[in-house]
Amino acid sequence: MQEIRLNTDKSYSSSARTVLSGDSKSLVKVFERIRSGKDLPGIIRVEDNDNDIYSNRINLAPEEGSGYWEFIYLSPDLYLIASDFQYRETRVETVKGEGLLDLHFKVSGELLLELEPENKLSVRGPSLLIWNQPTGAACKEWIVGGAHESSFTLYCRPGVFLNQLGIDRNRLPGIVNSFLDGKNQTTEYEVINLNPAMAFSITSFLRSGFTSRFHLLHAKSKAYHLLCDTLQFLCTADIGDDENIKPLSTYETMRLQEARDILSTQFNPPPTIRELAKKIGLNETKFKRGFKQVFGATIHEYANYHRMQKALELLQTTEMSITDVAQTVGYEYQTSFTAAVKHFFGVTPRQLRSRARRD
Repeated sequence: MQEIRLNTDKSYSSSARTVLSGDSKSLVKVFERIRSGKDLPGIIRVEDNDNDIYSNRINLAPEEGSGYWEFIYLSPDLYLIASDFQYRETRVETVKGEGLLDLHFKVSGELLLELEPENKLSVRGPSLLIWNQPTGAACKEWIVGGAHESSFTLYCRPGVFLNQLGIDRNRLPGIVNSFLDGKNQTTEYEVINLNPAMAFSITSFLRSGFTSRFHLLHAKSKAYHLLCDTLQFLCTADIGDDENIKPLSTYETMRLQEARDILSTQFNPPPTIRELAKKIGLNETKFKRGFKQVFGATIHEYANYHRMQKALELLQTTEMSITDVAQTVGYEYQTSFTAAVKHFFGVTPRQLRSRARRD
C-alpha cells in the first residue's frame, strides 16, 4: 500500500458517468441507458442490434484534455469501458459499489483509490487491478492529470462466470469466489503485473481501425479473450502448478524491479541478460526464472514489448526517419527493424506512420 498525497484544490469532478447516467453516477444505469438507445448530445453511438452490443463514446473537450472514454454494453452480465486520454488536471470522483467485479487492465497512467482516509492505493500501468467492492461501499477515485491513460476495464456480474463461461466454482480463484458469495463487507482487491501479451492485446484494440459493427464485435471478442486469460492465470497461481518455485525475497523482488525499469527505458544499446544479471546482483538462472515469476513474461518478451512501444511512439509523434527510429530502439539495420515491427504489429513501420497520420 502506498501513501498518496494529492492537492485536492486542483482536482475536478469527473463527468463521464454523469453525462450518461445523470446525477446518480450509477455505472449500472450508464449501461442500461446505453442499451435503451436514448440519444444524448455530444455522444458518438454505435449499435449492433443483432448481437445486442451497444456503445457510447465521449470525446474529451479541449479544455479538459484529449482522448476519449468508450462505454460498451456487451451482454447483461458484462460491460466494458475502454479509455485512451490525457486530462489536463487531476479528476476525482466518489464511486459506490454496485455488485460488480472489476477487472481493470491498465496499460499506462495512474489510478489512485481511497477506501478510507488512512487506506490509499496507487495503481500504475502496466498492471491489472481486480476489484471486488461491496454494494453501497464508497471509494474515491483520482485520475492523475498530465499523464497518458490507456485502460480496458471489464465489469462482471456473477452470470458471466456461472452462466456464460459455465465454470465450476471449485475451479475459480479466491477473489472471484468471494465475489460470487456476495458476503464480503469490505473491499477486496489484487494488483498483478500486466504481462506484455495482454498489454499489447489492449493497445491493439485501442488503436485498431475497426469501425461500426466490426468494432463492437472486436470489443466483445477481446473482452472474453482477456477474461479467460485472467482466469487461467489466477487459477494457475492459486493451484501452484510448480511446487519447485520458491517465493522470492524482498531483496530479489527489488532487484528484479530494477531490471524491469532498465529494460523499459534502455534501448540503445539493449542490455544483455548477462549484463543485467551482473548489474542487479543475481545469477542468470535466478534472474530469468524470477523475472518470469514476478512479471508474467520472459525477459525477451518484456524488453521487446517496450522497444516496440517506443518505436510506435516515435513513428507516430515525430518526423524521425525510419532508420533513426530503428537505431534509437536498438536496431543496427533498418531491415531487421522492419521485420521486427511487422512481426509485432502486423504492418511495416511506414504503414504504422501512415495510419497515424490518417487518424
